[in-house]
Amino acid sequence: MLLSFAAAAALSAQGALAAPAAGQTNVATATDGYAYVGVGRQVVMVDVLNPGNPIAVGQTATLPDIVQDVRVVGAYAFVAAGAAGLLVLDVSQPGLPVVGAYDTPGTASGIDVQGSRAYLADGGAGVEVFDIANPTAPTLLGSVETSDSAFDVEASGGYLFVAAGESGLQILKASPASEMAWIGQIEFPNDARGVEVAGDMAYVAAHGAGVRIINIANPAEPVEVGFADSQYARAVQVHGNLAYVASERGGVSVLDVTDPAAPVSVQTVDAVTSANSVYVADDHLYVADGAGGLQVIDAAGGRAVSFLPLQPAS
Repeated sequence: MLLSFAAAAALSAQGALAAPAAGQTNVATATDGYAYVGVGRQVVMVDVLNPGNPIAVGQTATLPDIVQDVRVVGAYAFVAAGAAGLLVLDVSQPGLPVVGAYDTPGTASGIDVQGSRAYLADGGAGVEVFDIANPTAPTLLGSVETSDSAFDVEASGGYLFVAAGESGLQILKASPASEMAWIGQIEFPNDARGVEVAGDMAYVAAHGAGVRIINIANPAEPVEVGFADSQYARAVQVHGNLAYVASERGGVSVLDVTDPAAPVSVQTVDAVTSANSVYVADDHLYVADGAGGLQVIDAAGGRAVSFLPLQPAS
């Protein structure tokens, strides 16, 4: 369990949590009954065992820069923290203390974790790979520059798939980390902001150019096979035959991608107005709703189950 009952009880006894620092709700992820939400310069931990009644049970102190992305593995959260680089939080404690850090040269905006490796999209500095076998002391194993800012990264099948702004989707051989090399690329009419890999397909949130679906069976020669319109797509997650798209102006849209060459729009979640990220877990969508907070949506019906405001009162 990520947060012990004793720790949660102790926090409750302290009274209400302090208001998070001002800033956008940028990212939401969920695992083992808890959601982790990036709100400005803080990460807030939310009990979602009852999705209809989310309860904030822990939060960090104010961090050095804006929380852009979070991945949770066991008792640790790995945070892409803008100009502060990589931060590691101990989520077994209510205060989610920072227990590890690496100050990178760029502006960290995306992170993926696979086993003992963390992959960081570090803006203009490209992509960095860290050994996190000891989470309190992340060690840089290698780095590689991108031709434009790296916004997001996903590791799959020995390759890294990078949403690289105006340079589109860039693909590199990930091992050995000290000798990473670019092997493939495909550009789009607008910036690539987020990427999700499912099987032989990469789904790219290409901002004003919607969602681009790329066949990556041969990573050296990626081929676009499908497209879906979206209003400023920022992130996408695929769950089964459905792709969930977070858009700055269109909220969350749901695509049936049974045939990747012909994605079909099946639903738009009206409860969300400005989605910065979407995460699917236990039949619910956890949405970072811009300046609002955490939206929890019933994945089957698209119905808003709950809303947890995570902005201080004005």
